[in-house]
Amino acid sequence: MKYNILTGVRATGYMHLGNYVGAIRPLMYKVQQMPYSTPLLLIADYHSLTCLKDPLLRQTYRRHIASALLSMNIPNARVVLQSSIAELTELHWIFSSYVTLGNIKRCHTYKASTDKSGMNLALFSYPVLMAADILGLEADVVTVGQDQAQHLEIARTLARNMDLKIPKAEIQNVSNLIGTDGRKMSKSYDNTLPIFDSPEGIYKIIMSIPTSSQGIHEPKDSGSCTIFALYSAIASEVQIAELQVCYDRGISWKEAKGRLYELVMQEFQEARERYTNYFDDTVLLDSKLAQDAQLIREQSRLLLKSVKQKIGI
Repeated sequence: MKYNILTGVRATGYMHLGNYVGAIRPLMYKVQQMPYSTPLLLIADYHSLTCLKDPLLRQTYRRHIASALLSMNIPNARVVLQSSIAELTELHWIFSSYVTLGNIKRCHTYKASTDKSGMNLALFSYPVLMAADILGLEADVVTVGQDQAQHLEIARTLARNMDLKIPKAEIQNVSNLIGTDGRKMSKSYDNTLPIFDSPEGIYKIIMSIPTSSQGIHEPKDSGSCTIFALYSAIASEVQIAELQVCYDRGISWKEAKGRLYELVMQEFQEARERYTNYFDDTVLLDSKLAQDAQLIREQSRLLLKSVKQKIGI
């Protein structure tokens, strides 16, 4: 039986540790539990239009994210550009006729906007396009952050009203992953740890993490330490316990940062090598994306045909 697990990444920046911990790794665990499933990794390039206006930068982000997702080597995964499935935008228009303004105004996207009068229409209807993505790709399970859970309910309501497959939500708790400045890791805060940056770039970011003025041999508080938190996000239990001992005995900040750098490079070594192969070979990357889009688009075409029949078009 076909079982689709959907997760999406907006083409608005470079893949970072938060993306991996909050979306990619949980998906990998899910696939291990359900080897018969098909992971759908959607690169939401149309969604990026709401905030990113530079076309050259968008092209770079699209290629980067596609290469990064493919490099993860997730079994049976399909990596697809949102813009390559034209049926999704057609479904967006149809669904827009069945969602009220009141529902949209209760969504996180609208409430989080600080300039509601200046909000573009695409951002306002973001939850409806998200619903089109979910239902158009016939997702059984959607992995989302807590802030997106309300958006998923719009998709579920539309599915019930149109007698479509009702997707389930798998809420990912990513709020505890802190960025390099101690706040929540977010591209908007410019405090992310890119995992496909150059070794020099990653080293520079890690070495710039703020620390206390404690001496080398003084015990360190791991509970309030950004370095320890980032290390713990990808380390094994044994590695975390070993670093905790070093913190209790006293460790220099330079050594702690060095351990974090080594762990990041070790954890993503193979993925980084595959990433380079995809990113540097346009023909290989475009061929893989086109192949996955062709496989997915046929099911979206059939679903759109079914929806049109139900609404009399």
